[in-house]
Amino acid sequence: MADQNEELSEREKLEQENFLLKSKITIKGGEFQKFSDIDPELENQFLKNIMAFEEAEIKRRKMEGA
Repeated sequence: MADQNEELSEREKLEQENFLLKSKITIKGGEFQKFSDIDPELENQFLKNIMAFEEAEIKRRKMEGA
């Protein structure tokens, strides 16, 4: 059985990844508002930057508390 993601276009794959990233951020207390359509590649990079920033902040806090 073929992987269903293989049937998706690159744009659809990015949109799925963006949805997953937004879900992870939302679970951690983040909020999103829909203002306009944004290019999925730009949105993906933005979301990855948010995740990287948050992970760095968590590490920093752990080091301060240690």
